[in-house]
Amino acid sequence: MILRSFWARAFALALLCTGATAFAQTGEELPVPFEAYGEDDPFAVAPKRIDPTDNRAKQTLEQILQYDPDNVNARIQNAELLIGRGVRQRGLDEYAYALRLAGTDEKKLRSVYWNYGWALFHGGEARGAVTQWMQAERLHGGRPEWVPTTYAMGLWAAGEKDLALQFYRAAVRSFPRRWGVAAGLQEATRSWTAKQKLTIEQVYAAWRENVGSR
Repeated sequence: MILRSFWARAFALALLCTGATAFAQTGEELPVPFEAYGEDDPFAVAPKRIDPTDNRAKQTLEQILQYDPDNVNARIQNAELLIGRGVRQRGLDEYAYALRLAGTDEKKLRSVYWNYGWALFHGGEARGAVTQWMQAERLHGGRPEWVPTTYAMGLWAAGEKDLALQFYRAAVRSFPRRWGVAAGLQEATRSWTAKQKLTIEQVYAAWRENVGSR
């Protein structure tokens, strides 16, 4: 009875520690911010979105996939099309398939992970989104400039607000005129989605409040 109680307490403690340092659903550790970022990442690019009502564009994509079914970029585009058509799970399955197709090609993997993360973010799965972005960052091997604001949004939406602000501070240190003033923020997010804008504005407002309270 004593032994059973000991292991029960040990198991509960392990769960508590894990919950403090990892994402509950994925087991991935929380990311750690660097002092500054600024490296380019040509594979952190969203595909050209296809309007679900554009039959010609859809037919072109279908032909590409028919003749080149292992085309990872086309698979990413198709995943976004499926999500846009309202069949979200099929779109996420397509992303998972694109990861398998990418194999050990780090450049292709980076592209899939980055876009997969945004698909999860827009679907309300912020923790899963950060997990995908962490894979893209690791494969990059450096300090890509998209990391601090992207993590700030994902972590904020996931409820990790203190860490989100740490990443936003790193973004401001890296590009003060872009992320440290309202005009820069507005210009930098001009083409962002409504969800992205709302989230980064919330983070920015919290950062400004934090700066003013010092």
